[in-house]
This record gives sequence, structure tokens and C-alpha cells, in this order.
Amino acid sequence: ILQYYQSIRSKLSFDGETSNQFFKTEISPLNPNFRINIQDSKKKFKEFIDFQDLDKKNKALISLLFSKKNLNADLEVGFKGNPNMGSVVLNQFNTSKDFEDFASSFAQGDRIFIISSIFGGTGAAGFPLLLKNIRSASPSLNNHSLLRSAPVGAVSVLPYFGVKKDVESDIEKSTFISKTKAALRYYEYGVNDSVDS
Repeated sequence: ILQYYQSIRSKLSFDGETSNQFFKTEISPLNPNFRINIQDSKKKFKEFIDFQDLDKKNKALISLLFSKKNLNADLEVGFKGNPNMGSVVLNQFNTSKDFEDFASSFAQGDRIFIISSIFGGTGAAGFPLLLKNIRSASPSLNNHSLLRSAPVGAVSVLPYFGVKKDVESDIEKSTFISKTKAALRYYEYGVNDSVDS
């Protein structure tokens, strides 16, 4: 969608003679595909958290927090409705090259708008973590003070599709509404104060 947006915008004029406002906002990608690169995304979740290197007590604790299915989940295509896993993996974002590049390119007057889904794992976990990393940007980052004070807007997309029941799939449509309600409840108290609109 963002590539289409750029293509359409490149064919429009925004001089003083036209009153066109659609597509007026320039969107600059950090990389050509508009994706944040997640380190170690080709691993299983248990490999990402170094489960095998934990002592017996910590393995027991992790086993209480994450099911065997969670621990053996492949991270390559997201967190498949498990924001508890997503929040662990995505928490590396604030030390990533993409976040450093984002901070370096941020300028006075720039604004941030976050679009996320909240009925799965990646979007539900990603939105609060992105916001946290922006609002508490490390002083070692370029433009950290601009990031911390930047106007932030957001929209959360409620369930907008369904999937057929498939015993082989980790994605279960019947959990979409309950996960959405849980995310909205968390956002009400854990996110709303950090968002301007």
C-alpha cells in the first residue's frame, strides 16, 4: 500500500495553484520495502530466548509463561496471535539499525502515525512497544529529544477478516474478539497517555 501511495504521489503536483490535499503528506521509508528487519526472525521462539541455556528453575518459569507450542513456534511470519511472544521479540527494536536510522532521519516538525491491527500478535505487541521506544528514546540516539516530544497519532484496526478452521494452523479466528478486547483494555491504561490522537 505504501509503495502505491508513493507511486501516486509522484505523479501529483502540490504547488500553490492546486488545492489537492490527498497524497500531500510525504512518507519516507527507512528501506525500500517499508519493513522493519527483526533480528533472528528465522529462529524458533525457544531459540530466540535461549531456552536451552536456562537453568532448571528458569526453564520452569518460562514453561509457565509460554506453552510448548509457543516455544516451538517459527517466528518467520509473525507471532500468529500471540502478543506475549511478540512483546519479547519486538523489544529488540530500540537497539536495531532501523530504529537508529529512523531517529537519525527525524527532524523538527516531523510527526509519527502508527497503524496496527490488534487481533493477533504482531500488531497488538508492536504498537505499545513502538510507542514506548519512541517516548523513551535513548539519549545515545540522534534526535532523541525530538522523538520523545513528537506528536504521535495512531489507529488500531479491529478484526477485519476471518480464517477457515484449520487444525494445522496456529491462527484461530475464534480468539480474535477476546484478544481485541484484551488489547483495548491494555491500551486504555497503558497506551492512551502516550498518544496525542
